[in-house]
Amino acid sequence: MNYFNQLSPEIFAQLSIGNLNILNQEAETQDILGMKQSVISVVRDLFEKSISLDSHIRALVIDIKPDRIIFLDDQFNIQTLFWSDDYRWAKRRITINTFGPTPQNFYDILKVGDLIYLLKEGADKILDQLPIAEAAFIATNPATGAILAYQGGLNFTKSNFDRVKQSFPQAGSSFKPFIYSAAFGNGYSASDTINDAPIIFEDANLESVWRPENYTGKFYGPLRLREALVQSVNLVSIKLLRELGIETAQNFLSQFGFSKSRLAPDLSLALGSSSFSPAEMIRAYNFFANAGEGQDLYFIEKIIDRNGLIIFQHPLSQDAVNSTLSIEGFPWFADKPIEKIEPFLLLPKLEHESHGIDARVAFLTKDILREALQRGSNGRKTKVLNRPDIAGKTGTTNDAISTWFSGFHRDLSATVWVGTDDFSSLGDNEFGSSIALPIWVDFMSEALVDLPVDPWRAPPGISYIRVDSQTGQQTNGVDQNSYFELFLEEAM
Repeated sequence: MNYFNQLSPEIFAQLSIGNLNILNQEAETQDILGMKQSVISVVRDLFEKSISLDSHIRALVIDIKPDRIIFLDDQFNIQTLFWSDDYRWAKRRITINTFGPTPQNFYDILKVGDLIYLLKEGADKILDQLPIAEAAFIATNPATGAILAYQGGLNFTKSNFDRVKQSFPQAGSSFKPFIYSAAFGNGYSASDTINDAPIIFEDANLESVWRPENYTGKFYGPLRLREALVQSVNLVSIKLLRELGIETAQNFLSQFGFSKSRLAPDLSLALGSSSFSPAEMIRAYNFFANAGEGQDLYFIEKIIDRNGLIIFQHPLSQDAVNSTLSIEGFPWFADKPIEKIEPFLLLPKLEHESHGIDARVAFLTKDILREALQRGSNGRKTKVLNRPDIAGKTGTTNDAISTWFSGFHRDLSATVWVGTDDFSSLGDNEFGSSIALPIWVDFMSEALVDLPVDPWRAPPGISYIRVDSQTGQQTNGVDQNSYFELFLEEAM
């Protein structure tokens, strides 16, 4: 935003030589009562129209030279910022995918009167740019549903829209683990193969001919389900759902807390065409982290009155309730049984009777997601964590409108969504692995430090059987073309 025309050139000239007294003079601008304002009032109004961030300083550019700018900050101090090659990122955006030449000095990126943001890093200030994209972040304890971290957007003063709970972007490929778990829960094995080959669907629900493709544009032939999920192969996911049956899949998916009415009624369900909030996604991923058992997400662990009496304590919170619960502090609860008081749940309660899926199915899916996080570009990004006990899945919707990453340790899970509020594209070269995953890694690099390594023990009822990596069939061979796969033992 440029405010050069809101102030006279003389004001900028005087400020550029350090004359702050000019701020006390009258400006040509009038207030709503028709009274002339002082210059400082006009400038203050300009700052107040902009977004205020604790991490940044707002400033008005009052003079520019190639190697430095002079600016007036929002505390009405005049300061100087010198050029750095670190600012070569500030290319002019032409379209979402194209940019102008690399700037060489301040003349290439700023004008007198520009409102700028300076990131505070200790005593230093660095020219920064507020992003157009927004992000949502939520971290929880999978075993209890306790919410440990929550970020609904960049800044509350910019927008009080809560993107963790109130935004419902398409889930994209981050939804695929639930499709595969539905298959494993209905008799499929991770070593079963499906042919990754071109196919055309004529689906009445889709109202057109559909020619789905893999992101790479390639076809890989027969693929084991494990490998297909690790590589997030679209066509195998679609064919798997078609074999499984949409209604069968929907019935199974409802056990994760997904409303059946909001699950796509066609094969696009396999690619994450349904829309869910980050809060709903993290609750569903918690089933994998917590041995198949789901928990409602809650904010408040306990409430203590002025006398130290516990008014409320969540039954799954870590400290046991050793004293008698009191509701004296909340007299409006007096006619309500204490065990019915359940304040501050993030989402409607899970309705499925069991609140869980087969622990073996959860472990099998989790084990595949661990491998997915150790290989390729994901593995290179998570290597810094040096943890063998984490798992997760990226997601990127068409045109990079939404990018996701949901990942977890046994005791900690987190979901990241990055996109725009108007669901416009983030650009051709943006993906869940390049945008959302690094945020998750930054968080986990601190949050995992004190968490013990999960021994990754399989639940009862799972066998390890050697299979051929190409065919998925059981084998006695011990060469590099075979590996041990997890199989669910039949119920006794």
